[in-house]
Amino acid sequence: MSPRRRARAVALQVLYAMDSVDEADPGVALATHLREFGVSQDENVDEQPEERALDEKLDEKLASTLVSGVWEHRVGLDETLARLSQKWRVVRLARVDRNVLRIALYELAHCQADVPARVAINEAIELAKRYGSEEAPAFVNGLLESALDLLGITP
Repeated sequence: MSPRRRARAVALQVLYAMDSVDEADPGVALATHLREFGVSQDENVDEQPEERALDEKLDEKLASTLVSGVWEHRVGLDETLARLSQKWRVVRLARVDRNVLRIALYELAHCQADVPARVAINEAIELAKRYGSEEAPAFVNGLLESALDLLGITP
């Protein structure tokens, strides 16, 4: 897993955990997650082999940006999700799907200069394949394709 894909996976895990609380500190939640489930790039560097495997690396800056950005904009992201998923209320979406979609919508709406639309969609589909149900990738893909039109984004 590339450092950026791992950052998205970590962001998904943190946002999933934060999803059931109203008040949380994204920075604290991410730091706690990294401490409990993985070694930060800055922590215990001396204990890591010099040639750390690619799948062990994490783009912590991206993970932090995604967690804090999604958390800060979640009301607006959920409003967009509600418009996209007309037959489902946002709270009824599976928590994994909801947070995968929030991350992708955040990247589409707020990170266009850094993340091409197709990359944001493809990464969301990969997260849905790994962490969601069997139907999740198609569901995520369909909603995000509709989001391009809604947000006025040309891929």
